[in-house]
Amino acid sequence: MGRRRSLVGALFTELERSARRAASEARRTNQRVQGVRLRALEREMVRDERAMERARIQAEREAERAAALHSREHSRRLKLQEKQDQLREWKLEVEDYVAKDEASLRVANEGPEVEDRDALFAELQQLRPYEPPDFVPPSFAANVVAEIRQRHQEKAFQQASGFHQPGSTLNAVQFVFAGLGVVSGAATMLPRAPSIVAYVGVLGIGLWSVLEAVRRSRWGTARAQYLAEVAMEMQKRVTAELAEKHAHATEAAQRAHETACAQEEAGHLSEQRKRIDHVQSLLASDEQAIHKELAEVFPLELQPELKTLVALRGARSLKLALHAKLAEALQPKVGTLLTSGKPSFKMKTQKQLKAESQRYLAGLALRHASEAMLFLPTIDTVEVDIALVAVDAARGVETDQQVLTATYFFATLAPLQMADIDPLEALTHFEHNWELGPIEAEVKRMVGK
Repeated sequence: MGRRRSLVGALFTELERSARRAASEARRTNQRVQGVRLRALEREMVRDERAMERARIQAEREAERAAALHSREHSRRLKLQEKQDQLREWKLEVEDYVAKDEASLRVANEGPEVEDRDALFAELQQLRPYEPPDFVPPSFAANVVAEIRQRHQEKAFQQASGFHQPGSTLNAVQFVFAGLGVVSGAATMLPRAPSIVAYVGVLGIGLWSVLEAVRRSRWGTARAQYLAEVAMEMQKRVTAELAEKHAHATEAAQRAHETACAQEEAGHLSEQRKRIDHVQSLLASDEQAIHKELAEVFPLELQPELKTLVALRGARSLKLALHAKLAEALQPKVGTLLTSGKPSFKMKTQKQLKAESQRYLAGLALRHASEAMLFLPTIDTVEVDIALVAVDAARGVETDQQVLTATYFFATLAPLQMADIDPLEALTHFEHNWELGPIEAEVKRMVGK
């Protein structure tokens, strides 16, 4: 027995040891697996962190690259805009520079033509009828219309809130069935009450309910119809009040318009009479009227403005003395735009500048003669003396130096068409005298500067 126990005990002991070894091996295997898993997880985390870091760095680089591209594009656009602005500024500069020359050289072409002077003054002696402006009816401001509408809406709301349905046969019938239902209901409480009483009570209450539904429907319909009538009446009252106010306002505005037109017509007739009297005085060679007209005409609105002296020589002759400065009227250089858009200013030759100076001075003389003959109907002869305000080389000071004297006659000047005329060539039809020495000296000084 003892030997068996020892064998069995050894067997169990061995089994226990084997179980412990298996458990220990399982624990070690589990630990190794857990370690492998942890190391794999750590490696995965490291890979994810590195991938995230690479993505972050790449995103930063992309953002920096995009910012750099945006900055370069912005800089390019700014430079392009600055270039366009500069080109536009250069273009305007050259255009203004050239326009000054063109305005000076076309001073005669902008002058009036005197061919129809007699017809013009004949028309000026006619009394022009007064044409009153059209009457514009007044209109109400939005706040006035809103105030009127709001006031009538409040009245309509007060009127609609007092709505009640008048009594009718339906109400009496409904009252009878309600009483029947109440009496029958009370009778059912009595002992040994027949069942017919309960049926009658239920029938009375049912009929009352049906009649109540009919009454409510009729009440709703009547109320809606009443509200529509109230709204229509309100709209009529608003329209009537607006029409009344508009009629009063229109009547007052019409009276004010007629009064203003009467005053304007009186002023118009007074101005017409003054104009006709002034025209007739000019036609009668009245010196006071002629001097008044000359004071309004001269100096002409030119750039640069010229000092103009006027001397009346009888009823049919006039002398004008002009003082001009070439340096203020003409540009010494030729302004052009290169293919790149940059401006180019090249000095004019003395020959070119001298020709432009003569054209400008001849244009001044022709323009002033035509203006004087147009506004003075009795003037047939205009003598124009132009003095050049320039530095006198002999004394070194600025003086008036006579350069052109021209005499214009109406009979010769009237057929001329100013739009395409060359004032220098036009001088060949009139008595004139040039003193070119001061012009050449001033041109030389301008070119030298």
